[in-house]
Amino acid sequence: MEITWTETRKCLEEYAKTLVSRYRANLIDDDSFAYGNLYEHIEYKVAVGDWNFDVIITLEDYWKYVEYGRKAGGKMPPISAIEKWIEAKPITPQVQNGRLPTVKQLAFLIARSIGIKGIPAKKGFQKAYNSLYESFMEELRMNVARDLRDYVVKSISIGNPFSNK
Repeated sequence: MEITWTETRKCLEEYAKTLVSRYRANLIDDDSFAYGNLYEHIEYKVAVGDWNFDVIITLEDYWKYVEYGRKAGGKMPPISAIEKWIEAKPITPQVQNGRLPTVKQLAFLIARSIGIKGIPAKKGFQKAYNSLYESFMEELRMNVARDLRDYVVKSISIGNPFSNK
């Protein structure tokens, strides 16, 4: 007889859903929601094996720049990515030297500024994770114990050695 981890799986599924929901809320609260790719393309998968449990969160590649920021003095980000961001936000350019910069020029100016000054970390995923960790671990312990108890009860039968059956 194999252990099914039914309650543990439910707990992990609920945790993953809540984690994704809180992260999405943090993206909005931190003004990290431009054209919605990061927000919309968050996926999770719960994998339960015989004695191992995994919650796998899949995010867009650039999530790390939103989460951890970029250090000052680094490379400029791709101008094409900044152009998409400008159009999605939308960003209203300011007059420079009596002229209004084009989207491409504005993207270059922003990318250069990011390269020189960096951008601050938002830590939205970390905030979501930290807000759930303690309560989740307690809930997980209880559900693992429940599944183990059910397994033991189903697996072991204690009979009366003095019965005639």
